[in-house]
Amino acid sequence: MHLVTAPDKYGKHNPSFEEIMVLNPDNLHFLEWCEEGEDIETVLEYASPQVEDYIRRLIEEDRFHYHCNALNDGVQKQSYHKVWANSDLFFAWQTPVKTNVNAKKLFHCQAYVTKYHRDLFFDAVYKTKLDKVATLAYSQVQYEGIEKYADYVRKEYVWQEKYKQYYTAFEGHDADLVHDEKSNPAPPLEVWNQSAVNIVPETFYHRIGITEKTYHCMLFEKPFLMLNGQHSHKYLQIEDYKLYDDVFDYSFDSKDKIEDRVFDIVEQLKDLQNNDYANLYKSLYETVLHNKKTYIRHLLEEPLPELFEYKNAVFTPEADKIMQGILKAKKQAADIKI
Repeated sequence: MHLVTAPDKYGKHNPSFEEIMVLNPDNLHFLEWCEEGEDIETVLEYASPQVEDYIRRLIEEDRFHYHCNALNDGVQKQSYHKVWANSDLFFAWQTPVKTNVNAKKLFHCQAYVTKYHRDLFFDAVYKTKLDKVATLAYSQVQYEGIEKYADYVRKEYVWQEKYKQYYTAFEGHDADLVHDEKSNPAPPLEVWNQSAVNIVPETFYHRIGITEKTYHCMLFEKPFLMLNGQHSHKYLQIEDYKLYDDVFDYSFDSKDKIEDRVFDIVEQLKDLQNNDYANLYKSLYETVLHNKKTYIRHLLEEPLPELFEYKNAVFTPEADKIMQGILKAKKQAADIKI
């Protein structure tokens, strides 16, 4: 038997690992496709000694499989890591709704967890008074050890309380397609629709990483720029997406330092702040539709992992919800006519 388990939004498993030990499946699959993978030491940090011994034995016997969308910084790929890099195509999916943009603001930017590149951007936006032409939300949740790439000790900012909020998912979203409202929430479309462009503060800034944050923009017809790794926008072109280069100069994408990339994006936003935002959005709409079609095509063409084919697999409730959500996304995408 293949037993597939996933944590709920509180990090709990049902059945518990103690109960899984009694079941003793032939293979145990730990499902976290919408998150970056850690090493087993981190996963077992709060496990009981009995559970830790059990998981280590499964690893030695090649019976433990840790499914994720990427590996976090500093994590060396191990035999138990099963990476599905394009899983975020599915975790971005929501039942499509009609887009009704009434752009009264230039841009929207929203972030949940505190990270260096996000602080850089929000600080620059505040200092240049671009917040007057934007909708901004930055919960600034801090997780111990979340920033592993740089010697990053967060300082106090005068704007910290000003933006400390988080816009919730749009009314009528399908909760069955949201595994965790913190890691892959449906977007706040009522707020998005007030702006011409989205600035997407992606997960990483020192390597290319396209997640549901960007794919949401494609599905829900929003032009965007990413705060992401060097050459991230070029990567999108390789994947057949189009850039919004009628308006934006993407030379920043090749710059090595995140500070320079953020500075260039902010300077371009300053140049656009006196434009007619509704006309700006309309001028980009042809590219918006191309990217929506390309995203849907990639989702439909993406092969599903072998887990979907196992005849003797048993899924815990949370794991089953994830699997059914992915199948639902495939079905709905196949039914769309653009």
